[in-house]
Amino acid sequence: MWILFFIGSLQAAPLPYQQLPDLLTTNGEWRKSQSLIEAADARRGVLKRSFLPTVMARAGRESFTLGPGNARTQNYATLEASINVYNGGRDKFLDKAREASYAAGMADSDDVRRHVLSRTRDLWNAWRHHHEAVKILTETLKQNEVHLKAAEKRVRAGLTTEADTLDFRQYALELEQELAREEEEVDDHGKLLAAVLGLAELPSLPVSPNHAHDDTLLSEPFSADAHPKTRAVLADAETLKANSTRSNRWWTPRVDVYGALTHYSDRQQFFDTNSQREDMAVGAMVTVPLFDGGEARRETRALEHTRRGEELYAVQLKRELAAEHEKAIVHVKLTHNLLHKAAESKKLAERYMTVTLSEYQRGVKTSPDVREANERLANTRLGEAQTQWDHETARANLMGLLGK
Repeated sequence: MWILFFIGSLQAAPLPYQQLPDLLTTNGEWRKSQSLIEAADARRGVLKRSFLPTVMARAGRESFTLGPGNARTQNYATLEASINVYNGGRDKFLDKAREASYAAGMADSDDVRRHVLSRTRDLWNAWRHHHEAVKILTETLKQNEVHLKAAEKRVRAGLTTEADTLDFRQYALELEQELAREEEEVDDHGKLLAAVLGLAELPSLPVSPNHAHDDTLLSEPFSADAHPKTRAVLADAETLKANSTRSNRWWTPRVDVYGALTHYSDRQQFFDTNSQREDMAVGAMVTVPLFDGGEARRETRALEHTRRGEELYAVQLKRELAAEHEKAIVHVKLTHNLLHKAAESKKLAERYMTVTLSEYQRGVKTSPDVREANERLANTRLGEAQTQWDHETARANLMGLLGK
């Protein structure tokens, strides 16, 4: 209940990027993985349960006739109990297989969490990027309107021709088209983000802080062995190993101790008195499989081949994960450097815009020069926003590999 209250309280407030991991509890894919863990956990402990007795009771009442005799109605009942005292170690290996299946489920759930969180971060970063693009295009459109009015004033003063105003009007139409596309992207990514997080209404976007310097993130230790994909594959291999050993012990005997108490009706066993129709038995039974047509041996070989394949895949997977981690670090460093260069480029574009406007007012520059400077500044700002998006996406990828 408190989770629903917590989620509801966020819907009227900004959604910080750092808060995304706390909201995954409403995601259906992650909740499914939790249910699968609970299912695997419910199957554990089979070795302890194998020492518990099996008890069965049957009771009934029937009407019958014996030969030419009169019809009669009598009760009958049976109570049986048995305990398996030896099963050739098969229960032990079944227990190991289920423990390994539980470990695989835990690893799969961790991998699902990373996948969902990575997708959520990607959607959030895209959502933020398109918000920024809308802001840039809106500001550029307003600035173009200012320049259009200035051009119209110059036309009325006879200092230039109508062609200058047409240039600004055409650029306005281009900006409006691009702005409409970006607004649609904001809406689409917002709806997808709300769906992934299970929110009925998307919160507002918080003010974006300056980009993070990734010294700490880049120095985080990484272990391919500890990655959930590797753990899941190795756990599957352990499950196959335990099942293979269990299958290979098909020939071992089974020993059961049993007891039974039975009360027959006359139809089942005819005696003169009720006490003569009551039987009691206590005993032990040994069951020895002698031949199964070679089926168990073939199953054992199949499981061993599959296990070997999983182990080989785990080796390959660890190599690829290590390479992916190295690549992620390089990409974070690269985009971080590019982001600084984009900021420098934006400063130059802003300076170029200022100088162009100054020269335009002195009659040195023309309206097309102003339009070109405004477009250059807009493209530079959009380029910086794209680089910021690339950098945050790179960081999110690295965080996913590290399990952050």
